[in-house]
Amino acid sequence: MRHAASSKGKGSSKGAPEPITLIVCRNQVVKAIISYLTPRAAEHRELLMFKVTNKDGVRVFWFKPAITEWNTVAMDSTDDDPKLTATPVEAVARALDVFKKSSAVSSIKIQDEDGNVLTIEQVRQMAADGYFTPLEETADENTSDAGSDAGSDAGSDDELAEAVFELKAKQTLLESRFTDFEGKVDIEGTLALIDGHYRAGAEAHHKLEATVAELRAELVALRAEVVALRDGASSSGASTSTAPLPDSQADASAASPIVTPAPAASPPPAPKKLSRLEKVAAKKRRLEQEAAELAAPAPAEEAAPAPASAESDDEEDVPIVRRGARSKKAKRM
Repeated sequence: MRHAASSKGKGSSKGAPEPITLIVCRNQVVKAIISYLTPRAAEHRELLMFKVTNKDGVRVFWFKPAITEWNTVAMDSTDDDPKLTATPVEAVARALDVFKKSSAVSSIKIQDEDGNVLTIEQVRQMAADGYFTPLEETADENTSDAGSDAGSDAGSDDELAEAVFELKAKQTLLESRFTDFEGKVDIEGTLALIDGHYRAGAEAHHKLEATVAELRAELVALRAEVVALRDGASSSGASTSTAPLPDSQADASAASPIVTPAPAASPPPAPKKLSRLEKVAAKKRRLEQEAAELAAPAPAEEAAPAPASAESDDEEDVPIVRRGARSKKAKRM
């Protein structure tokens, strides 16, 4: 809920400036009528309490709780010794000077007890004409609440009244500031936004807790599987190495030694297939060896015929070499 500013300037956010009325009484008392329970009421009170002072710097207007009135009767005034904080002319002049400078004051009205509008010049003229009467000659009880019976402690009552007034003034000031703050800030919207953020955070927190619980369950299951695999591996190894044999097998094992089977022999490598030139060269070497053997002296007994060569089948492939070899044999024979 926001309040639109009704005017520009320093106090626009607090509401429009409000009027103040000064009443000049015949007994020289000046009363001030200011705002009450309004956006600018606190500022009006501050002006009277701290800004409007006499030539000696003493506060001019005091609040009288008994009659709920701001006036220029001194707090230590009594029926036997009535006192004023300032003369009517000084009180009105100094109040006008302060109120005109304040943005919380819209207008200043001066009037007499009968409601006749006055100016500061007229107030001065009234004083010069002897219009005012001494305060002690009047019996208007509204002009002073500081009188007391004989033997009463007027000072204590004044201090108590002042303390009460100060508390009320502070309360009203706080209420005014709260109203101003409420006008600037959308409290309901802000609370709704905070509540939305809180709900979203709570939901995200619940989801995170659920995810963590699932991950923990999976971790526990994985640990159980690892433990089961370890137990299975250790138990299988133990049963293979330490499991007892039946009686019959145990006797047979004790009677016969354990023979470790030899590894199977690997097959011989396949012979390398020779090319045509390699075959011719091998044939030539063999023939030269045979020729060398024939050239050697023969033994006493006839030498046994040489076994057929494994490569006899290949002789048809080299007819020229075979003819040459035979011719050599014929010559030597």
